[in-house]
Amino acid sequence: MIILTLLIISCEKFEDLTEKVEFYEPGFFGTCFSGVYDRGYNEVIIADNESYQKFGNSIRTIPYNLNCDAIALPYIDFDKHILICKFTGAGGCDANYDRQIVNDKKKNKIIYAITVEYPGTCKMYIVNMNWALVPKIDNNLTVEFKVTYI
Repeated sequence: MIILTLLIISCEKFEDLTEKVEFYEPGFFGTCFSGVYDRGYNEVIIADNESYQKFGNSIRTIPYNLNCDAIALPYIDFDKHILICKFTGAGGCDANYDRQIVNDKKKNKIIYAITVEYPGTCKMYIVNMNWALVPKIDNNLTVEFKVTYI
């Protein structure tokens, strides 16, 4: 993986954006927006506030907290960023993630590469949406997700 990363970055058409990206923890949105996993979202790409609000309303949970309808999503400046995520899940005792985001300038796309390891023989199912707040580069940019399980 490291050699592949160096090869990718060494080419002029690729720019490593990893240091410019904020990776969010699973509870970033709060308990009122915890329904992502059961709504069937496998990949999410949000580039504007209207889509962000629609997404938030689709995952808003109210079963035990009647005040969730008044809770707002965390603020994101979509003039400067896009919000992306990729679902991962498998069994193990723990989960270790290595995330990298590269701008493929020639193909006008961002590649979000996630390497995840689930060590141990536990039968616990561990899930993560792997949220990333990425600097907005171009409105016509596409996103490609690559996940490697080790």
